[in-house]
Amino acid sequence: PLCFIAEFIGQEIMVNLIRIAKVLINLKKEEQEMESKDIMVYDFISKQDSNLSYHSVKRLTDEFREFSGEIDEDVNSKWFGRALKRLNLVIDKRRVKRGVEVSLNVVKAQEKLKIFRVQD
Repeated sequence: PLCFIAEFIGQEIMVNLIRIAKVLINLKKEEQEMESKDIMVYDFISKQDSNLSYHSVKRLTDEFREFSGEIDEDVNSKWFGRALKRLNLVIDKRRVKRGVEVSLNVVKAQEKLKIFRVQD
């Protein structure tokens, strides 16, 4: 409705409205990118070594907290392990005495991160 009114008033107002809408959309995308924990997980995993070694989920969780600046208790080993599984970033998983270790799909994380970065 706002676009119809702007077009009715004049072409210059319509052009200004479209320009302002584009700026607001880009700001919203940047805000969502900063807030989205899934995108932060992709970003974090994409910066890991791409070898097939196993990584402790607890250690990865601690490093992710530092990386993202998250201090809240919502980001724990259980949440992080589920996020890795949900995002299909786990190639292999094994249980050891000290917890769970996973082999990460770094290439997939890099590809997914490119998709989110290109959408701008």
